[in-house]
Amino acid sequence: MQVQCLSNGQRLTLDAAAMLGAGGEALVYTIPQDRSLVAKVYRTPDKVPARKLAVMVTNPPADPMGSHGHISIAWPVSLLATVDGQQVIGFLMPRVTGRHPLIACYNPAIRRQQWPLFNYRYLLRTAHNLAAAMRALHARGYVIGDVNESNILVTDTALVTLVDTDSFQVREPRHGVVYRCPVGKPEFTPPELQGCPFSQVDRAPEHDLFGLAVLIFQLLMEGTHPFAGVYRGHGDPPPYEARIATGHFPYTRRRQVPYDPKPAAPPFDLLPPTLQELFIRCFETGHTQALARPDASTWQRALQGVEQALIACPANDQHLYSHHLPTCPWCVRTQRLGGRDPFPSRQAVQQSQAPQSSRSLQRPLQPIGTPSPVTPSAPRRTPGHPHPTTGPWHSMRPSPSRALARPSLLASVCLGALWGTVSGVLLSMIVYVLMQRPRVSGPLPVMVWESVQQAGGSAIWGGVWGTMWGMCRRPAGPGHNSRLRRILTGAVLGAVLGLLTSALLGLTPGSTMSMPQHTVLELLGSATWHASLPRIREMFGAFVASLPLHALPGTILGTILGIVWGVWRR
Repeated sequence: MQVQCLSNGQRLTLDAAAMLGAGGEALVYTIPQDRSLVAKVYRTPDKVPARKLAVMVTNPPADPMGSHGHISIAWPVSLLATVDGQQVIGFLMPRVTGRHPLIACYNPAIRRQQWPLFNYRYLLRTAHNLAAAMRALHARGYVIGDVNESNILVTDTALVTLVDTDSFQVREPRHGVVYRCPVGKPEFTPPELQGCPFSQVDRAPEHDLFGLAVLIFQLLMEGTHPFAGVYRGHGDPPPYEARIATGHFPYTRRRQVPYDPKPAAPPFDLLPPTLQELFIRCFETGHTQALARPDASTWQRALQGVEQALIACPANDQHLYSHHLPTCPWCVRTQRLGGRDPFPSRQAVQQSQAPQSSRSLQRPLQPIGTPSPVTPSAPRRTPGHPHPTTGPWHSMRPSPSRALARPSLLASVCLGALWGTVSGVLLSMIVYVLMQRPRVSGPLPVMVWESVQQAGGSAIWGGVWGTMWGMCRRPAGPGHNSRLRRILTGAVLGAVLGLLTSALLGLTPGSTMSMPQHTVLELLGSATWHASLPRIREMFGAFVASLPLHALPGTILGTILGIVWGVWRR
């Protein structure tokens, strides 16, 4: 069979003897002219998504491992058509070899057989590289849709490749036309999409993030699905999709669910607290707030931090675990499994295998680098087509998913109110002391005490909001410090603006103190109209005189503005 490569017009011969595989909808052939590419030809030409494939060829995502010579995303590089060029029948894509399905990593039995030295560091790196590939897709506006283990291949050095990319959801960048992903596995589908017809749903990055968290959980928990557990209810245990839809996460901390963790699964405390919190955010908070799910870049940073903090067991250097644990969990697990070690030592692997077996050798990991910027892939070429040139590349912009920077609404409100009130009280005390110091001969502690008394109302507000924040506060996770700084900054600005607004407008709710004869705004307008120096001096003097009188009421307005800022910046 002859086909035409539309990128350069070259004709290619696809021999049945060179067929690599056959699926329900397409056949895959090797390309004699270029062994680094394969051709995917659809069985039914009428069902070829030609427009979708054209968008993908024109707008490829950056490959996070392209600079290392590895293909993380098996993306279409050229359309294939009939010899006359009238009908698209398939596409060319990179050939992927020397890889195993993801299940070979997280299934302990398969891993021991194929890669016995693929230890916990390699599992963390696999999860990191998977998150990097998903982040690159989301940054380009693509959504995987059908996230599952069968579409992910892994090398023995933890490098990841996403395949079956023609099923991804694609949005045409110019007109916004969406080519949906019509398939999906229930056990990787978020609760809000359970039971929905995928062909009628526009998916979003937060939907992918649920499946990403499921895969990372399986990688780090010996293949255990996050919603697997022992059913304590009546009747037959519900399937995974029902548990996901109802949010019955067995490791929940805030609600009662009719499931206990599986006895054969590793304990949830094996995971570092940072990863535990991310899983809680995804499967518990994210059950009702999809945007609260950690995005791919959050997972990258957390996984890299965990990997860098691993410690080795003195008895077996293949036993790597988090430094928050007092003892080696893999030694304990080996005993519970009757001596079957999830990560056997090098000596045990060499003794159990033939000396010439390559499985007793494990290639080292490549340096991970910094997860924030993503390096573009090297330009791919099609047969007979000159190698394209590339222009300067800038760091990839953050994922469009806003899950990273959105704590709960109540937490944002309380943070803004708390810090707005506290900042207003402190500012009122400072202004009061500074303005009263030249007039009062009493000692400084007396003036401070008087200012505290006058700020009593604001102190009560601060106590109320502080109590609410203490009740609603969640454990800190990655990215919380930056959010706290933003809300704190906004609250301080709110308090300052509240103080100045009270001084300018003369608004003194609940205050019995007298006002100057003219408000500052009136004086400002008069000074602007007449532009006389005495009037400007009078305006400035009135403004200074109004500060100590109206600083405290400004705290209330500062609290309100702090709340608004906390909500808006969440």
